[in-house]
Amino acid sequence: MFVGDLLLPDVAFRSRVSDVMNDPKRRFLPLANVEALDGKTGKVLGHTSFLLLRVEAIDVLIPLKEPAETPGLAS
Repeated sequence: MFVGDLLLPDVAFRSRVSDVMNDPKRRFLPLANVEALDGKTGKVLGHTSFLLLRVEAIDVLIPLKEPAETPGLAS
């Protein structure tokens, strides 16, 4: 399992996670500040500053924060 920051496009009508995931032109999901976690224990296995995940390989995507909860971002 990976936990990281997804930077959404700065376009009002394309700024939801679902828009990014459903974009037929997007094949990879760029994540920053990524932690690799053991799915069973939640133990941190490693860190990286950047990771590309193939969209077709993602089974579940759970937003941990809404944009309004992130400092510096307005809704």
